Amino acid sequence: MFDRVKQMFTGKANDALDSLEDETSLGNQIIRDLDEKIGDAEDAFNRVQGQLMLASDDLEHVQSQIKIWSDAVLKADQKGDSCLTAECIEKLQEFESAKSELQTQYDDIKASSDLLQTQIDQLLKERNKSAHTVRVMSTTAKVAEAQSAVADAIADASSTSPTSNLARLQRKVAEESATARAKIASQKRSTGGDLLDR
Repeated sequence: MFDRVKQMFTGKANDALDSLEDETSLGNQIIRDLDEKIGDAEDAFNRVQGQLMLASDDLEHVQSQIKIWSDAVLKADQKGDSCLTAECIEKLQEFESAKSELQTQYDDIKASSDLLQTQIDQLLKERNKSAHTVRVMSTTAKVAEAQSAVADAIADASSTSPTSNLARLQRKVAEESATARAKIASQKRSTGGDLLDR
């Protein structure tokens, strides 16, 4: 009977440990998946940052051209050369139009960059929280394993100790003695011997 209880307890403890180990492995896989997502997001962020730098350089170039052609318009106007002034104004308008388009592109790229940064920050927080949870689960699994080992040792010690065996033998003798007394009493009743004892 003690062995069956011990096996049942040990079986449940081992099942619980296996479950914790499975959950820890699953948790580690989740961390690896998050690390992969973070790496992909950071690669995309770096590409977007490169596009943002190029757009910024293009904007600076166009703004410098606008300044150059604005000055050219003033100089041509001061000279009184209406044909040159018209050509300079046309060039100025081209660069102002290009600036408007580039500014829209820059703003779109910046919005994408900001969104990616927010997603990366969120993924990092989620990863750190998950890593903490996995560490706690791993520690819990190790504690459970240690507790299971202690429980096994206690069960082994209590079921195999000499005094435990002696107590079981005493109990068995007492049960057999009680059974024998019950048989004697039963036989006396059936034969009428109990009437003589009264």
